[in-house]
Amino acid sequence: MDHGSPFTWTQGESLSELEKPERIIQIFKDYDERKARASAKKTLNPLRPIEIEDIDDIYGDDEGNGSCNICHK
Repeated sequence: MDHGSPFTWTQGESLSELEKPERIIQIFKDYDERKARASAKKTLNPLRPIEIEDIDDIYGDDEGNGSCNICHK
């Protein structure tokens, strides 16, 4: 049991490790890479060939996961 607590934020990584600036930078870099891969896999609707803005892009927030604006403001 590290730091008197059995809990970790990710598998085997404590909060104090996650707070390190180099780890924070790596987390954001990994997230951006995952977003780019997901975006590259996204296929356009053949009935609407132009790319439309996602609700997350409009509000500049990735928390909605493309969900409806009415439910997730």
